Amino acid sequence: MEIIPAIDLIGGKCVRLTRGDYALVREYSDDPVAVAAAFRDQGAARLHVIDLDGARTGEPANLGLAAEIRRRSGLPVEFGGGIRSVAAIRMALDAGMDRVILGTAVFSGRDFLAQAVAIGAGYIIVSADVRGGKAAILGWNQASIHDAADIPGFLRAGGVKEAIHTDVERDGTLSGIDAVAVAAVIAGYRAAGMRVQYAGGIGGISDIRALAGLGTGAPDAVVVGKALYEGAFTFAAAVKAAVAPKG
Repeated sequence: MEIIPAIDLIGGKCVRLTRGDYALVREYSDDPVAVAAAFRDQGAARLHVIDLDGARTGEPANLGLAAEIRRRSGLPVEFGGGIRSVAAIRMALDAGMDRVILGTAVFSGRDFLAQAVAIGAGYIIVSADVRGGKAAILGWNQASIHDAADIPGFLRAGGVKEAIHTDVERDGTLSGIDAVAVAAVIAGYRAAGMRVQYAGGIGGISDIRALAGLGTGAPDAVVVGKALYEGAFTFAAAVKAAVAPKG
């Protein structure tokens, strides 16, 4: 199970939100490039970079900074936030992003999903940000018509190969995970033949161990943000805990 550090950007700074609420933002660094380099030096294999300005406005605002993070860290970057058109996907790929994360536009119109996958399914990850049993859209401020349980089938039918499941109600809270609920979510994606990352609520190393303990039912990767920034555990400790126990 891979651990992927998250770098969320607002106004060129590294921040974290709580439950996707822009009113509950905390700044951690005014040098996201240095943050990325630190994660690289700690052994990260890729970075999860989200343009929160873009997620709110509908147009990428920090893509240039994400490109600098990619160039100077040397790490692959999965980038999202405000990617709501084919032109924006191509712009992100042209900027050097290795994977492009889609959200709002996918759950607002299926035609866009088909167009996105046509560019190359291997470049696309869909973020299913779930709140109240529905996929949340428009910067997590509005519920879509898509029920959480139906999302894996919807995405797989559209040609998507990988998704990120985020529990928005837990995201940024350090409140811990519900391992039983996560296992059920992962099972849905596995049944659809998809890879899946999990995010939301990671608060301690016990959460990483609990996810790893799901064995074949564990997510392929876990995106970790605030727990790393708050010093709940180190990246190295998370990587060690992410190894599934034997026997």
